[in-house]
Amino acid sequence: SNQWNLRTIGASGAWQHATGAGQTIGVVDTGITDHPDLNAKVTGGYDFVSPDYDRDGTSGRDGDPSDPGVLNASENWHGTHVAGIAGASTNNGIGISGVAPDATIEPVRALGIGASGYESDFADAITWASGGAVTGAPANPHPSSVVNFSAAWDGQCSATMKSAVDGAHARNVPVVVAAGNAGVNANDVTPANCLGAIVVGASASTDVMTGYSNWGPMLDVL
Repeated sequence: SNQWNLRTIGASGAWQHATGAGQTIGVVDTGITDHPDLNAKVTGGYDFVSPDYDRDGTSGRDGDPSDPGVLNASENWHGTHVAGIAGASTNNGIGISGVAPDATIEPVRALGIGASGYESDFADAITWASGGAVTGAPANPHPSSVVNFSAAWDGQCSATMKSAVDGAHARNVPVVVAAGNAGVNANDVTPANCLGAIVVGASASTDVMTGYSNWGPMLDVL
């Protein structure tokens, strides 16, 4: 009864046809932390956070996507939260049921201190997760079949972000992004306004748009 979001999107009906088996979800976010609902399904990953925003002890990009937390306690473990929504194990008595419980999760850390970072890091993370080449990073041995980036900020889609979305699209990897949570027109929010991204808004348990969700013609899913 507490997982009304699954009921709203008709997850139980979809599970009769697919549960995410054979798919890898690239979660471009704050990274991943230890969690019994996710540990068995996490694979590979990379850390693309530049030194200015890094605090994991290695100062810069490396092969460890672990989430050390951020300075604001309310933002801690956002990447793990998103990974759980996407693919937490089901019917195990732990936490929630993921939308695609049999999918593999590939954590790609791009958000650092304060859940912030450089657009260039975000774009490189999307590119790498989708199987593209990134200078200075090893080739991704397990490219994701879909990439999720739950972040939004004011401004128009930059050439850097557009190139990352277009590159993933060219590799047949959809990029799913958040509409944003400021209650404004998503036309003025990036990467929601990067054409080619799949933009998702937020709905409430009553199956209506929330007051905080960004809105407008850029939204693809609500």
